[in-house]
Amino acid sequence: MFASVLFNDINKAAFDVMKDGYSFDQKTSLKTSCCGYNMSLEAKNFTSSLSGKFAVDFKPFTYLAVKKLSIENTGAAVLDFDIPNFIRGTTFMFRSQGDAFTHDVKKATCGLKYMSECFSGDVNFDVLSQKINSSAVLAHNNFMIGCKVEGTKDAITSFDAALAFCYKECVLSAASINNHTAIDTAVYAKPFKNVKVGADCIFSLTESKNPLIAFGMCMNPTMSSELRTKVGSDGKLYGYYKTTISKNISLAVTGAVDYNNMFSGSHKIGMAVEMRI
Repeated sequence: MFASVLFNDINKAAFDVMKDGYSFDQKTSLKTSCCGYNMSLEAKNFTSSLSGKFAVDFKPFTYLAVKKLSIENTGAAVLDFDIPNFIRGTTFMFRSQGDAFTHDVKKATCGLKYMSECFSGDVNFDVLSQKINSSAVLAHNNFMIGCKVEGTKDAITSFDAALAFCYKECVLSAASINNHTAIDTAVYAKPFKNVKVGADCIFSLTESKNPLIAFGMCMNPTMSSELRTKVGSDGKLYGYYKTTISKNISLAVTGAVDYNNMFSGSHKIGMAVEMRI
């Protein structure tokens, strides 16, 4: 049985199976939590252009939640915060990106969302581009239907709709994308307690070309490890493995093999070490 979600989160579990974890950076992160503040310090790409980032999230008041406050050594900064339940079921959202060195604002979006068991909706306004988007989703028993509209103050530029059906631990969805120029179908299933599978297929409605197909699997061999594999729409085979080395240290490795051209040198590998204190 469905509970309503925002339009962009319809069958999100299927896409998460094929997206979460995979990273081809060489990354080390240090995380800690203290007095309600969750902080992380990250460094990556030691062999090329070294970059670092500090991020924190916290909730200082009942009606204020700082979802992300971060700054990188390049000056890139992010400030995202919510004002939750100021009116029951509603959340005011603010999202911004900019350059801390030049004080340039690259993104400033404010919005409002409403969530309940059977209905959810949101509206967002991009201050810089003067664009607005709004969506609504209705859930009832095993069915969910939603639509999303994007535009400017002068005209509607995009309209898309989605439909989803769930049966036990399986979810099937179909949605129009890119202003109904393509259909994106996705399937999510959890056949076993520690196994999840997801698949995605995009059909173009305006061009005569083969559909883009991707599918993947995620499983937990043990309580402290995670294994993922997928075949991407680019024809590459991906693999991801994460394990806990000790109580506060985990290691993750990601790899990709290009079976279309084994000798092209396009194979990739990434590694991440996470320490928590």
